[in-house]
Amino acid sequence: MHGNKVRIAEQNVIHSPLPQGQQWTRELEMVVEKRCYTLKDTFDDTTILGWMIQTEDTEYSLPQPEIAGELLKISGARLENKGQFDGKWLDEKDPLQNAYVQANGQGDQSGSLSLLHHYRECRAGAN
Repeated sequence: MHGNKVRIAEQNVIHSPLPQGQQWTRELEMVVEKRCYTLKDTFDDTTILGWMIQTEDTEYSLPQPEIAGELLKISGARLENKGQFDGKWLDEKDPLQNAYVQANGQGDQSGSLSLLHHYRECRAGAN
């Protein structure tokens, strides 16, 4: 809170670094009427679905996740081409796989075998 404004931090709104020392992306006006709080959005094409408050009190907060450094390393991998991808190898009935086919086709994918490995790894992690 800063006067009658709420400073908010949000993702994918301003695609440039924030000024040094600024930790919020926008300041929204807050109106209090009949014990109801309303934030006035500055964009015409968005809807505020809710908000959360960050305070010093950690009573109801979740602990910060700890991720092993090894899991954050970026690495690549390739599958040996043994002809396993000579024909159609994606399920075009699956919306995600169909989107890939529409963008890249299902022809000779020998140059994209590392993409298949990545794709399958991501799909397995999503389940």
